[in-house]
Amino acid sequence: MFARGDARLVLSDLTRSKLDQVPWKVPTEYVEQIGTFPEALELAQLYLLEGVVGPKTHLDAVHVAIATIARVDVLVSWNFRDIVNLQKIGGYNAVNVRVGYPPLEIRPPNAVIPYGDPPSRAVEFMRQIRDQINAKTDHGGPDPCPPTSSR
Repeated sequence: MFARGDARLVLSDLTRSKLDQVPWKVPTEYVEQIGTFPEALELAQLYLLEGVVGPKTHLDAVHVAIATIARVDVLVSWNFRDIVNLQKIGGYNAVNVRVGYPPLEIRPPNAVIPYGDPPSRAVEFMRQIRDQINAKTDHGGPDPCPPTSSR
């Protein structure tokens, strides 16, 4: 997907710092790295003040705010509790629109893989990233999208 030019992987400094903790490196040839915008910290604070997320999930709010301000096409996440959650998405986007940003598409990885494609290395790679990050954070839990068997 990335190699074909169908998508670009945008990583914030915040995400990159998490990935730097894993023993293997993310290939950089298809990655666009962005910083943490000062406005993102303010927007994340608004998400907290509006009750979209609580103080314990402040970093999740920062991830969403960075993606919003960078105007990415889709924020892809495995975090079903605090990011890829219909109620949370509605809350994030209500704040975004109220302060002048467009709504942000937030989806799980399997929603951005073209229908009918066999399980790809991109999905497996994203699972490896997720598992490594979960091993180092409190966002662990059962896999809501277990690997599918190939035909």
